[in-house]
Amino acid sequence: MRKNYNYDNGVYTCGITYTLKNGKTVTRFYEADALSVFDEVVEVAKTDEVINQIEPFNIDKKDILFTTLCDENDSERTEKILDVKDYDKLFYDFKSDLQNMSNNDFINVESLDMYGLVYYDYVSDSNNGYITFYTINYNAPDEIIKKIKGMTQEEIKNFYDDYYNSRDHYKSSYSENCPVELYTFDLSNSSNQTLDYIKSMQTAN
Repeated sequence: MRKNYNYDNGVYTCGITYTLKNGKTVTRFYEADALSVFDEVVEVAKTDEVINQIEPFNIDKKDILFTTLCDENDSERTEKILDVKDYDKLFYDFKSDLQNMSNNDFINVESLDMYGLVYYDYVSDSNNGYITFYTINYNAPDEIIKKIKGMTQEEIKNFYDDYYNSRDHYKSSYSENCPVELYTFDLSNSSNQTLDYIKSMQTAN
């Protein structure tokens, strides 16, 4: 449900570059109250062209080391390693679920990095946990990358945790220097195809 507050709902800004007849280009910026263009903007955001440019859909699948699941229904909230044999199928289900969501639920999927698009509160459907992709950061030194590729999944998880808790990541940009990058995708009650595929993986094992 939507909640009414006595603050501005924000402004959505759109920049459009025009090519003139003389070959020159000019860019114009347009602003509108976020709520007034909410549905139009979200429908554009749901297209393949936009979704394929955002995390986790822009991940190069060959860089994925492994994938874990954290189930919100698990009282211990432990990370379980998933045996994903077909990442194309998994990402297809992710995308299909997103495109079939209501606009309100779609905009509240935090892992899509859609922050700032609309500034009103909405209570989205309950969370069913999240999936995390562990990937190689190729900004890391070659010898470290080689070492990581020779690790087991548990060793990689421990390596990431140790690095995160060390002082190394405070010395400079953490995202650029951690040899292992994590991408997280939230699951909700609307993630029907994704949840079914995950269940099929767990049943197979």
